[in-house]
Amino acid sequence: MHAPSFFLGLLAVCSSLQVNAVPLFAREATTVPAYHQPEAASIDLSLNFPTLATRDGVANIDSLSAAAVDALAASLKISKDQIKVSSAHTSTNGGTHHLNFVQVVNGVEVANAVANINLTPDGKPYSVYSSFTNNQAASSLTKSAEITADVAVLKFAQAKGLATPDRLTVKQTGDKFVVSGAPFAAQNIKASKKFYRKGEELIACWDLSIDLGHTWQNAFVSIATGEIVGVSDWSSHFSDATYSAVGQNSQAPVNSQLTVLKNPWNLNASPNGWHVINGVERKDLYGNNVAAASNPNGPDSQTNDDVLALSRPSSSSLTFNYALNDGLDAMNPTNINAAVTNMFVATNTAHDFFYNYGFTENAGNFQFDNLGKGGVEGDGVLATCQDMYYTDSQSRNNANFLTPADGDNGRMRMYIFDVTNPTRDGAFDNSVVYHEYGHGLSNRLTGGPSNPNCLGSALSGGMGEGWSDTWAVVLTLPATATRYTDIDMGRYVLGGDKGIRTYPYSTSLTTNPHKYSELQTTSEVHDVGEIWCSMLYEVLWNMVDVSGWVAPSQLLTGFISGKGNADFTSVVIQGMKNQPCSPNFIQARDAIIAADKTLFGGKYACAIWKGFAKRGLGSKAVNGGSYTNSFDIPSTCSGTAATTTAKASTATTTKAATTSSKAATTTSKAATTTAASTCAHSVCSTGVMLTSTCNSCAAQICAADSYCCTNSWDSICVGEVASICGLAC
Repeated sequence: MHAPSFFLGLLAVCSSLQVNAVPLFAREATTVPAYHQPEAASIDLSLNFPTLATRDGVANIDSLSAAAVDALAASLKISKDQIKVSSAHTSTNGGTHHLNFVQVVNGVEVANAVANINLTPDGKPYSVYSSFTNNQAASSLTKSAEITADVAVLKFAQAKGLATPDRLTVKQTGDKFVVSGAPFAAQNIKASKKFYRKGEELIACWDLSIDLGHTWQNAFVSIATGEIVGVSDWSSHFSDATYSAVGQNSQAPVNSQLTVLKNPWNLNASPNGWHVINGVERKDLYGNNVAAASNPNGPDSQTNDDVLALSRPSSSSLTFNYALNDGLDAMNPTNINAAVTNMFVATNTAHDFFYNYGFTENAGNFQFDNLGKGGVEGDGVLATCQDMYYTDSQSRNNANFLTPADGDNGRMRMYIFDVTNPTRDGAFDNSVVYHEYGHGLSNRLTGGPSNPNCLGSALSGGMGEGWSDTWAVVLTLPATATRYTDIDMGRYVLGGDKGIRTYPYSTSLTTNPHKYSELQTTSEVHDVGEIWCSMLYEVLWNMVDVSGWVAPSQLLTGFISGKGNADFTSVVIQGMKNQPCSPNFIQARDAIIAADKTLFGGKYACAIWKGFAKRGLGSKAVNGGSYTNSFDIPSTCSGTAATTTAKASTATTTKAATTSSKAATTTSKAATTTAASTCAHSVCSTGVMLTSTCNSCAAQICAADSYCCTNSWDSICVGEVASICGLAC
């Protein structure tokens, strides 16, 4: 670090400052501003260092760093002495090089003005980011400081409500300071002088490193005024949480039994768990992805603020263990909190599942805080159950989801089903919750997240119902399921052994005879949806026949498993991004086929064609008119589609409604590619080269390390699954 002369000789111990003692670990007597890291801008840095880094040789990280400083200075039009290498290393398991920099102004570091460059093993940059400032007018450190390091510590303690002594001791070594004697600190406090970027202003600050025992904080205190300008909490913990709920991959409770789930979130999708919003942990069922509450007295029209103001279960220990008694009415107080809890868990589970398969922040998903990852935030799902039970006698036997454009809250409503005695709550039926959340997915991905009008017709809206049924089925299939497994959804809310659809979903044309030609006489959206989901169920099992099966309990994290049901999820979600606004069956089918070509190099093309053709949506099917069945498949798939599977018929089921009310949005469309690819093995196995079309992780590695996709997929490529994709093999 530079040590300008004006940094020296400024120490003055404050011995007369009087403070009042307060409890040692009191929390936040006054609010302090959170540390702000300005958003980094991507830079197209034209540099290449093949002579400094080779795949098989030993990288000279110092030479790489020096050359990168030159290139970065030229790109940002600043002098090299304003760029300091803060860290640099070569990944041992991938060979990639990672360089980090901090900006320096007048010889002093700007704590939150940083940059990073990532290079492939052969020295090509694959990402460059910078939050450097162009403002060089910083003079605050060129004059005597108004406060000293010990006073800065006292200012921090006062702002946090922490006990302080009458005197602190300061030791200075060069431009480093150590403050001792603070009773709230687990060890001596390190201090140095930095600039802190606030907008384009540079504020001269004391940079304090304070170990509080229960947490470790980095505070920036203005040298001129003693104001706390930013505090970063270095702890990454959040509290454990426990819920009694229906198993995440089960449809509904059996004999009133719930499962105790501890920390059931997925950290890739919800890195702060389910209860933290904007860095603050809430103690109720209002988290970053969903705010859940009971709403039996709700009027027909409620604002978002009205819904957020509803009371909801809370627990200081985040323990939500409420019992269910199906022998009592759904509106019995015994059951209400358990229903809200299950709805919270199931909605979060759907968020995490879809996130891992591509429904992320920049794709228009539902989150109150997007964690700086793109998209429009502030739109977590508002979920209510027992909705309008006491205010509208028609609000029964149903559920719905309202999907406005990205940035506006999705709205999920679960109603009481009174076709049973006692009544039952739709919030306990995961297949209903997953179905409804699926409407948010399809509405936002079809046409882009800012367009809420792409699934509004009877045909496209019906397909929306079919996609939602598909997710209800895929997420709750038994672990022992095979292609001969028939699935009824919604049995719980009807209280019997029949589901809410006309037929069970089945690969048997005897059990479920739905075909494309029925569209000629079918216009009700749920009827249309049954036809579409029946086709997708065929495709699902054909893809499982090709690549095997991962149990639904592992599906959330199995998106790089290469198994058929995981890849099915990928192509259907990618297909939504590919298809046009207001798609018909043929366009949606073709979008899925294109997704397979993009993601897996056409590995499943014939399996997909045969699944659709079996139910009449073959290669010669035509939209509209008589909707004549076509059982044809491309000649490259050798023959005609199978039309039956050996399975006995089951009785026709009665039909109840689960509807989707739409005011929708979509996500930016992913471009598809047509390049041929080889996808002969998983990214976690060595072998022949893969291509970027195999899956999203392969695409990232191909972009970062061309060797893996032009020569062979060696052990370094496998190592890059962790270092580049952030995934574990």
